[in-house]
Amino acid sequence: MNDFRNESPVLDSLRENSYLISLASNFGEEVEKLSENGPTVKLWIQYFKMVNLMKEFINAQQSGDWSAHIDCVKRMIPYFHASGHFPYAKPSQLYVQDMMELSSKMTADEYHKFTKCVYFTIRGSDHYWSGVVISKWIVEISATHDICGSLKEFCGILFSSEQHVDFSMTHITRNTANIGKLAAWFDNHPTFLIMIGIMSIATGVLGYCTIINCYEAVTVGKQAMGKIEGIPFSGITLSQKDRALPLSSVTSSIKIQNDTVVIDPFLLFQRIAISKKNGL
Repeated sequence: MNDFRNESPVLDSLRENSYLISLASNFGEEVEKLSENGPTVKLWIQYFKMVNLMKEFINAQQSGDWSAHIDCVKRMIPYFHASGHFPYAKPSQLYVQDMMELSSKMTADEYHKFTKCVYFTIRGSDHYWSGVVISKWIVEISATHDICGSLKEFCGILFSSEQHVDFSMTHITRNTANIGKLAAWFDNHPTFLIMIGIMSIATGVLGYCTIINCYEAVTVGKQAMGKIEGIPFSGITLSQKDRALPLSSVTSSIKIQNDTVVIDPFLLFQRIAISKKNGL
């Protein structure tokens, strides 16, 4: 642990550090114990895991870790199904399948460069934390990138993670203040209470676990994934009734043929307004 005080450790040393491995293991065990306190606690722990998953995905993209990238996409797919994000659910599943067969479609040298030499990301520099998502590169205009690169070279400026706007003192001070406000809010709204049902800690709205299952998003998502196994991509049809029901369905839902359907009032208003504007 002395290395932490004397010099900044590299990522590989952090992953292999026995103290951190033990700490992560103990933390994981405590989290699983807390999840036994009821659906409300399980929902917040699930949210914690989802945020961590996004952070791992960003890290994989920025650092160019191919194995971690594929692992994160795999773990995201059940959430896509459970939340009803079908435009992501179908392509991401196909994407993972295609990527698992990539080694048979590339030469050994190409596959090694793509997966081990960080060729699956676009990099503006050779710095560690400089990978850019390929889709973002496609959206941007390449000519604009060339102009920006020339301007940075002309001015002798290199933008790295150390110069990122989030690392400025203004942002750090504001973020610290916001963290304090968030911590104070959670002090007044206990999250890990033992209860049978599921409850919104902000409003106190209660939901019955026989209907509300958003705290089981991974299980619900995997069940939805199981229903499309072996079906050709063109023949896959995903149903809204296979989604996980959120707590908002307690106050914003209707029953259609014995199925509970969540209604988004804002979306409903938008569609009514569009229909009215078009004279439908």
